[in-house]
Amino acid sequence: MSNAFVEIIKTAHIHNWCTMPYCSTCYAHDYRQALKQLEGKLGGGLAEALATLNPSELTKEHDWKGALHIAIMDLPYPLQLEEILKAWWPKFYEDIEFSDFVLYKILRYVPKKSDIRKNWIDNCIVLAKENKSFSLIESLLLVLRKTAFEHTELIEIAKEYAKSSDQMRRVLRNACGIELKNADCGKRRLLPVNRVSGIQSNKEGEETMANTREYRNIELACLSEFYEKQELTKVTVKSADQRKLFGKMELDIIGYSEKDKTLFLGEFTASGYFGLNGKDHHIGANRKLAESFLKLYICKQKEGEIRKYFREYQIDKIRYIFAVPKGALFLNGLTYQKEVFSLSFLELKQIDINSESKNRLEQSYMSARTENKK
Repeated sequence: MSNAFVEIIKTAHIHNWCTMPYCSTCYAHDYRQALKQLEGKLGGGLAEALATLNPSELTKEHDWKGALHIAIMDLPYPLQLEEILKAWWPKFYEDIEFSDFVLYKILRYVPKKSDIRKNWIDNCIVLAKENKSFSLIESLLLVLRKTAFEHTELIEIAKEYAKSSDQMRRVLRNACGIELKNADCGKRRLLPVNRVSGIQSNKEGEETMANTREYRNIELACLSEFYEKQELTKVTVKSADQRKLFGKMELDIIGYSEKDKTLFLGEFTASGYFGLNGKDHHIGANRKLAESFLKLYICKQKEGEIRKYFREYQIDKIRYIFAVPKGALFLNGLTYQKEVFSLSFLELKQIDINSESKNRLEQSYMSARTENKK
C-alpha cells in the first residue's frame, strides 16, 4: 500500500510545486496546502503518514529532503515528532542517506537529553566508521562539535578526508577547533562525492540555513516596528487571495494608513545590513531589490483589481515601498540600481530598528560568517 506522504511528494514533482523549506517567494504554498489536507484537524493524518513511511521508498523521490523538512516543521504538536522518530528508529539501517538527513536536519535540534537523539547519534557513529560516509561524518562533526573528540576513530577518518577536501578541513576547524597543518594536507582540493546520492557534499554551507530562519524572525520584528511607527493597520490577506491578487506572489508588507487614506504594499529585507565579507556590495540583497521591483511593478499594473479587493478601505493612494533597516550597508554598494527609486514608482524606506533587533542581526551575521569562514 502506498504512503500518503510519499504520494504528495510525487504529486509535487508532477506539478512542479516548490518544496524549498525557506522559500521567501511562494512559501512552498501549493505543497503546504496539500500537507494541510492530509493533516486533518489535529495533524494526525500527516503524523501517521510520516511514521509509517519506508525510508528506502522515500529517498527515491525527487526533492524528498526539502519536502520532508517542511512536513516536520509543519507538524502542529512537538509530541508528534517524538512519536515519529520512535517509529523511524527500527528503520535506521534501511537507508544511510535518510538516517544522515534525520540526524543533521531534525535530531540536532532535539533536546540533548532525549534518548532517541542519543541512540540515533550512537548508531550514526557506528555506521560512519563502517561505511566511512563523507556526508555522515560531516553531519556528526557538525552535530557533536567539540564532543567529537570523544570519538577518536571518527576524527581520524575526518582528518584523512581533510587531506584532499577543503570542505572537511573547514568542518574540523569551525566545528571541532582542529586546525590541520599544510604538511598534513595534499594538493588536491575536491569535495568527495557522497556515496549514496552521488552529489558532491557541501553541507557545512547549509549551516547558513539555520540563520535564514533567524533572519526571517528578525525581519518580522522589524516589520512590526514599521507598522507601529508608521501608524499602519496590518492588513491580513489569505495566501490564496494574495497569489490571485498579486500575480501568484505574496508580499511582505500590506498596511493601511487611516490618517492618510493610503495603502502600503511592499517588500522588506534584512540581508546586506552588514554588507558581505567587509564590502558594501551584497548580491543577495541586490537580488531581493530586483525581485521586489518586478513584483511591485506587477502589482501596480493590477492596481484597479487591488483597489476593488480592498474596497472596504477608503484608498486615496497606493504606495509601493522597498524597506530595509536604516543604515543597511548594501545600499552604499548600489550603483545604477539606485535609479529605480528616483525614476520609478518604487520608494526606498529605511526603517529605524531597536537595539535588540540590531544585536540579533549582528549575532546572526557573525554566526553565519564563522560557519563559512575559510
